[in-house]
Amino acid sequence: MKRSLTDQVAKLNAYPGMTGEEDYRTPISEAEQFYSALKLLNIETVLVRVPKNPHGISRRPSHHIAKMLYVAGWFDQHKSKP
Repeated sequence: MKRSLTDQVAKLNAYPGMTGEEDYRTPISEAEQFYSALKLLNIETVLVRVPKNPHGISRRPSHHIAKMLYVAGWFDQHKSKP
């Protein structure tokens, strides 16, 4: 299980989870499991579930733009101050 993302949870200090509800490559249950592991370790996280979207959340151009803006906002909020 060295390749399992859940084995790497303790190395994170924040994580923005985002998943399409129709993602058959990475089922929503895996995203929920990862989110739960982060919460148990008191790591700041969110889980954004995007309806009617597959892996990559880009079924519609507006969804792809919203995803990019959300991730950019998360990193702006959590970037280290010099």
